[in-house]
Amino acid sequence: MEQANVFNSFLPKSSRARFAVWGRPPEDHDRLRHEQLSKAMFSVATRPTIKGYTIDSDLTKPFISYLAHELLTRIKDYYQPILSACGFPPLEDKAQSMLRMVEFVVDIIKNRTGRKISINTVICEVGQKNDVGLDSKNLPSNVKQGMFGLLGFLTMLFEIPQQLTAKLEIAKPVEPLVLPTRKPFSNTKLPMGVLLASFGIFIPSRRGPEADSLNTWPPKYPDSVNLNTSVLNAYALTKIGKLKIEWSERFGSHLIFDRNTRTLFLFRFPTFCALNCSREGEQTLFDHIMDDREQPDHILANANRSMFREALLSYRLIFGQNLDSRRLFRFQEKKRASKDGYTDQLLVRLCGDPKDISVMSEDETLYEQAFYDSVIDFPHYGPRLEILQ
Repeated sequence: MEQANVFNSFLPKSSRARFAVWGRPPEDHDRLRHEQLSKAMFSVATRPTIKGYTIDSDLTKPFISYLAHELLTRIKDYYQPILSACGFPPLEDKAQSMLRMVEFVVDIIKNRTGRKISINTVICEVGQKNDVGLDSKNLPSNVKQGMFGLLGFLTMLFEIPQQLTAKLEIAKPVEPLVLPTRKPFSNTKLPMGVLLASFGIFIPSRRGPEADSLNTWPPKYPDSVNLNTSVLNAYALTKIGKLKIEWSERFGSHLIFDRNTRTLFLFRFPTFCALNCSREGEQTLFDHIMDDREQPDHILANANRSMFREALLSYRLIFGQNLDSRRLFRFQEKKRASKDGYTDQLLVRLCGDPKDISVMSEDETLYEQAFYDSVIDFPHYGPRLEILQ
């Protein structure tokens, strides 16, 4: 019955129209919940502009609705132990409790004021907000696992198993760059960025000038490769190169190529990227969680925004700039890219629209080109694209 209540708050009254919720504005009583989640997870004050389109509510509302649905339907399997341990009223609406907890978690992470923060610290401080005292050294394993899973959800970097395991574990580690999949629960005392890094390379690092040329002008960059859109596109890769495309819910797997299975992984939710690069001069939640404190905040935030912009442009490179690839997307890959009946509409526009779609922000523009420089145009994703070409 509890599960039904969670579903009912995000689905139409007619069960036959179950998935219609993704394409329509939320009802008034759901809109506040969607706004809560959007405000907590993303900075949306400055919208990136797509030539001919705007990243506005027409694109973001269905995506936030999908995220809210995913979050709330996981309460029973993942998050109920945290809600109980942190003092959320057992008789309170579970959906509202979950969204309040997300707001607490985000507030704690964003207002850490320069200190390194761990999963244990976040759990204890969430409890404090509900006047519940928790001992960071004696937190139950299922509570730690639930918070670890919530971090994976908020960053869209990984998932955890539904059942409690003997260690912190990442479920279905299909990406070749994710190395160890299990760590002891004692590691939840580590700073979050350090903990996530210990599982492998979730996001690509930015290539910059070579170390021995930092004091010279112009600085020397690593050798680059010209990326040719007539060769590096989905149609050529699949029909000539015999690659398979696998659509993933994990942002870290974007543009990963598994040589063993000849599989190219692509992230199916570019709206997540657009929302994370939408505000200048301020760290997003993603920045805070991935912050390993090795770089100043503004440098880290700018690097992440550059990475998300590159990811957006890569959909045009792989699909949108080539006629055969656009057809491949529209007639085959669009359906495969759907998740539980939801298709990211920004993905549809980036991969299937023939118009020149340039991703723009207040101070920076990514233009489509026939040839790209793998270092200058794709400082983060260049190595992955070089492997494909």
